[in-house]
Amino acid sequence: MSIDDACPFSHSAWTVPEFLDQLFVEDPQFLDELVQLFIQDTTAKLTVLQEQRSLNNTKAVGETLHALKGSCRQMGAMKMGDILDELEERLARDGSDAAHESLVTLESAFHSVRWEMEDGIIKLDKRRTAKHT
Repeated sequence: MSIDDACPFSHSAWTVPEFLDQLFVEDPQFLDELVQLFIQDTTAKLTVLQEQRSLNNTKAVGETLHALKGSCRQMGAMKMGDILDELEERLARDGSDAAHESLVTLESAFHSVRWEMEDGIIKLDKRRTAKHT
């Protein structure tokens, strides 16, 4: 049974990558832990991005954007990955001030991804619990 079979809900901000689907089959608890780590790490990186931007540290902003883009794409947060692509391009072209509006869009996309991930894990847990009772 895959994640989508166990938890059929619409993923508009989060597309479950194949390796996560396999993890769910093999170890559902590990998937929960992985999602929680992603949420914690992304929250921290978004805070760091705001600090780096306020200090006009364009190089550090670029490095953080790139690292965040990799983890988002790996976890299936493709919309966030696309926004991060745009942010990297704007940063390279126009500097950190031009990227401010896109940072707000990125934070909004993260809230959607976070909600979908947490909602998905809750639904998966309920299904697992129901199967064992």
